[in-house]
Amino acid sequence: MKSAWLAGLLCGLTPLAYGASFDCEKASGFIELTICSTPSLSDMDSQLSKLYGQVLEQQPQNKALLRKSQLSWLKDVRGKATTIQTLQSAYQARILDLHTLLGDTAQPTTQQTAAITEVSQHPATTTLPPAPVKSDLQLKAEAGDPQAQVEWGIKLSEGDAQQKREAITWLEKSAENKNTSAIQRLGFLYTYGKGVTQDVSKGLSLTRQAAEANDANAQIDLGYDYANGIGVEKDYQQSLAWYEKAKQNGSPLADQNIKAAKYHIAEEEKYKNGFTAIITCGPVTSAGYVDNCFNDSDLKVTNNHITTLYNMNSGNYPSQAGEAYSDGLHIKLTENFTLFAQNSMDNDVLTVKIIKNSDGTVVYQDQASKYGVVKVTN
Repeated sequence: MKSAWLAGLLCGLTPLAYGASFDCEKASGFIELTICSTPSLSDMDSQLSKLYGQVLEQQPQNKALLRKSQLSWLKDVRGKATTIQTLQSAYQARILDLHTLLGDTAQPTTQQTAAITEVSQHPATTTLPPAPVKSDLQLKAEAGDPQAQVEWGIKLSEGDAQQKREAITWLEKSAENKNTSAIQRLGFLYTYGKGVTQDVSKGLSLTRQAAEANDANAQIDLGYDYANGIGVEKDYQQSLAWYEKAKQNGSPLADQNIKAAKYHIAEEEKYKNGFTAIITCGPVTSAGYVDNCFNDSDLKVTNNHITTLYNMNSGNYPSQAGEAYSDGLHIKLTENFTLFAQNSMDNDVLTVKIIKNSDGTVVYQDQASKYGVVKVTN
């Protein structure tokens, strides 16, 4: 993956122990931090990077399509993967997809094929598999053990869609008894629509309830919500405050998230007298979609005489130049800057708006059709 994969939120941190395919010294977002601090995820990330490179090399004629597919996967991961378990599931599914594209899928052996054929010809000989044996945890939950009900509900919530729906029932039973672990998990499920109809407002309310009751996981979740503007306005100071509470309550994720929040606060201070460029590609405001306007053209950002080139072919995707907001890709600019953007999209118009950070005043706005250029200097 290198910078082309999960480097959208990178910032300067101390090096971590595991070998992800991107630079862990600069990891700041939840996904990057989690990968860097989890050996199994680091290995999967490197494996995924290698497979993706092999697919691009094997199928150069499909390069644009593969990149769009990868961007779509990355957007989905950033939007929904907020636990180690969901990250692992996302990586496993994507790795399987890439193996399939490489033609690595295993075929049934001759003996397996024959057995399948024989069973299909003689259905009377088939027997139903025995019912699965209930675990001790499930039996305790069904017997009314409050803690077992929470643990069983959380375990189910990490399974398939049907299990997630079952999890809601168990977790709601425990939440009625004010169990903060259950309330925290319900908050997560409602926020991201896992096993229930998505309800960000309800999810945020449950998360806050558990966080205020000193549940460390909920405090991490609430800090993440503030850091990413999920159900609330983006606020890194609030994010930092909740991460620090989580640290006091023993969360292993707190330290790295505190570093990330402090980095973003320092960045806000650095750019408070500068500007923000808001870029969109066509009618879609998704930051990831902006990349489509730069399939074979450049985005160049110069801050204080230091220029960074963003180009799809180099792997430094334009969507990594800033952060995703509801109205487009936001790129931070210092007081002295130059922004160059060329549109390569056939049908979508590239739009660039510059606002002053101190008061939100729009100081510049322009757009470009195919191969048109927007260039602005201050």
